[in-house]
Amino acid sequence: MSRPIEPYLRWFDDYQALEHQLIDVVSDSDLAHLIAGSPTLGELCWEHGEVERAYLDSFRTYKLRFDYGHPDAHLAGSTEALSDWYTRLDQEFEAVLASFVDDPETTIIDRGTWSVSVRENLAIYKEAVVIFAAKAWVHLLAMGKALPQQWKDWL
Repeated sequence: MSRPIEPYLRWFDDYQALEHQLIDVVSDSDLAHLIAGSPTLGELCWEHGEVERAYLDSFRTYKLRFDYGHPDAHLAGSTEALSDWYTRLDQEFEAVLASFVDDPETTIIDRGTWSVSVRENLAIYKEAVVIFAAKAWVHLLAMGKALPQQWKDWL
């Protein structure tokens, strides 16, 4: 049976793959890479997981709040821990979207000072993933790392 949100999920898995492709090309020591005035690569990855959590929860509660903070600072220094966390978040996100039954055009997500439809919220989330990847790209280039092919194609 078709879900109302299904037409808006095209490419969703490919967006989610960007975070895992990053983890595949860096080591734990690479996560400490710092560009002056910016968070380390690991902190950027940690922050991205918190953003994903906020969006995931918004499809359940129809409220987007960025007040979630993962309590384990160890994440920012471990590719294995980040990969495991990203995988759990992605699985949970998939389950939430698979069970979604409301109309994505008329159901509204409260973003605090403004609101958007579920469809728009999903589109904004995808943009957030690309913004994360673009920030991480700068770290990868500065470290002389090879970019994953999808990154070369998309970014």
